[in-house]
Amino acid sequence: MQANLAPEIKIKETDKDFYHVEFTRLEPQGDEPSRPKETKDIRVFTIETWKKMDKVISERGIFVLNYHEFRIVHNPEKPEPKAKPGPKTQTKS
Repeated sequence: MQANLAPEIKIKETDKDFYHVEFTRLEPQGDEPSRPKETKDIRVFTIETWKKMDKVISERGIFVLNYHEFRIVHNPEKPEPKAKPGPKTQTKS
Protein backbone atom coordinates (compact mmCIF):
# COMPACT_ATOMS: atom_id res chain seq x y z
CA MET A 1 0.00 0.00 0.00
CA GLN A 2 1.05 3.62 -0.39
CA ALA A 3 2.34 5.65 2.55
CA ASN A 4 -0.29 8.29 3.33
CA LEU A 5 2.09 11.28 3.38
CA ALA A 6 4.46 10.18 0.59
CA PRO A 7 2.54 8.11 -1.96
CA GLU A 8 5.75 7.32 -3.86
CA ILE A 9 6.74 5.08 -0.92
CA LYS A 10 5.18 1.65 -0.47
CA ILE A 11 4.62 0.12 2.95
CA LYS A 12 3.35 -3.28 4.05
CA GLU A 13 -0.37 -3.49 4.70
CA THR A 14 0.48 -5.13 8.04
CA ASP A 15 2.50 -2.02 9.04
CA LYS A 16 -0.22 0.55 8.34
CA ASP A 17 -0.72 1.17 12.09
CA PHE A 18 2.90 2.25 12.59
CA TYR A 19 4.79 5.47 11.89
CA HIS A 20 7.21 5.27 8.95
CA VAL A 21 9.96 7.86 9.12
CA GLU A 22 12.62 8.53 6.49
CA PHE A 23 15.96 9.61 7.97
CA THR A 24 18.72 11.20 5.89
CA ARG A 25 22.41 11.06 6.75
CA LEU A 26 25.09 13.05 4.91
CA GLU A 27 28.53 11.43 4.91
CA PRO A 28 31.72 12.90 3.48
CA GLN A 29 33.22 11.06 0.53
CA GLY A 30 36.97 10.57 0.63
CA ASP A 31 37.53 11.67 -2.96
CA GLU A 32 35.05 14.59 -2.88
CA PRO A 33 34.68 15.89 0.69
CA SER A 34 32.72 18.95 -0.47
CA ARG A 35 30.04 16.70 -1.99
CA PRO A 36 28.63 14.46 0.76
CA LYS A 37 27.03 11.11 0.09
CA GLU A 38 23.34 11.07 1.00
CA THR A 39 21.97 7.93 2.63
CA LYS A 40 18.26 7.49 3.36
CA ASP A 41 16.77 4.94 5.75
CA ILE A 42 13.11 4.32 6.51
CA ARG A 43 12.43 3.23 10.09
CA VAL A 44 9.15 1.90 11.48
CA PHE A 45 7.93 2.91 14.95
CA THR A 46 4.93 2.21 17.16
CA ILE A 47 2.91 5.33 17.90
CA GLU A 48 4.16 5.42 21.49
CA THR A 49 7.81 4.99 20.50
CA TRP A 50 7.62 7.66 17.79
CA LYS A 51 6.11 10.19 20.21
CA LYS A 52 9.07 9.62 22.55
CA MET A 53 11.56 9.91 19.67
CA ASP A 54 9.88 13.06 18.39
CA LYS A 55 10.13 14.61 21.84
CA VAL A 56 13.88 13.85 22.00
CA ILE A 57 14.39 15.29 18.50
CA SER A 58 12.44 18.44 19.46
CA GLU A 59 14.49 18.92 22.63
CA ARG A 60 17.96 17.90 21.46
CA GLY A 61 17.90 18.03 17.66
CA ILE A 62 18.07 15.38 14.96
CA PHE A 63 21.88 15.15 15.22
CA VAL A 64 21.50 13.23 18.51
CA LEU A 65 20.38 10.30 16.33
CA ASN A 66 23.33 10.76 13.94
CA TYR A 67 21.09 11.95 11.09
CA HIS A 68 20.78 15.31 9.37
CA GLU A 69 17.06 15.39 8.60
CA PHE A 70 13.90 13.34 8.70
CA ARG A 71 10.38 13.30 7.30
CA ILE A 72 7.36 11.31 8.31
CA VAL A 73 6.18 9.35 5.27
CA HIS A 74 3.31 7.47 6.93
CA ASN A 75 1.29 8.71 9.89
CA PRO A 76 -1.07 6.04 11.29
CA GLU A 77 -2.97 8.71 13.25
CA LYS A 78 -3.92 10.61 10.12
CA PRO A 79 -7.39 9.64 8.95
CA GLU A 80 -7.53 7.82 5.65
CA PRO A 81 -8.83 10.04 2.84
CA LYS A 82 -12.40 9.36 1.90
CA ALA A 83 -12.92 8.02 -1.58
CA LYS A 84 -14.04 10.69 -3.99
CA PRO A 85 -17.20 9.84 -5.87
CA GLY A 86 -16.67 9.19 -9.54
CA PRO A 87 -18.21 11.37 -12.23
CA LYS A 88 -21.93 10.96 -12.68
CA THR A 89 -22.92 9.47 -15.98
CA GLN A 90 -26.24 9.55 -17.70
CA THR A 91 -27.57 6.80 -19.85
CA LYS A 92 -30.05 7.21 -22.64
CA SER A 93 -33.10 5.05 -22.46
